[in-house]
Amino acid sequence: MDEEIVEVRFENAAKKLKNIVEALCDDTGFDYETAIYVVGTFLKQTELILREINKIINQENIFEKNAIEVMSKALHKLKGSAGNVRATEIMELSIRAEEACLNRDRETLLYLVNTLNQLMDRYLDN
Repeated sequence: MDEEIVEVRFENAAKKLKNIVEALCDDTGFDYETAIYVVGTFLKQTELILREINKIINQENIFEKNAIEVMSKALHKLKGSAGNVRATEIMELSIRAEEACLNRDRETLLYLVNTLNQLMDRYLDN
């Protein structure tokens, strides 16, 4: 997929998330276009992070030491970046998913990651 098309996809998705963009503008003083760019970049990074998590989730033993470390770090990164751009729904789900990962609660972790995937699909209109 052409890089420019990818960027437009995330920018268009960001424009539809007015509540997040406006909260970011209010809290940071960013102008609207800068906030659109920041939220679009966040969505692009979130998609990449979720791909990484989904690869591990689909493995037989998701609670091997290395897998837990990779997943919990990815969820922690997602939680922080979501908080930074005021994407509270993603942040709250990431907090709970990180806890489920560290507690080795497979059922809750699968549910929360699936919810994150569905939320991103809604945001990106997939």
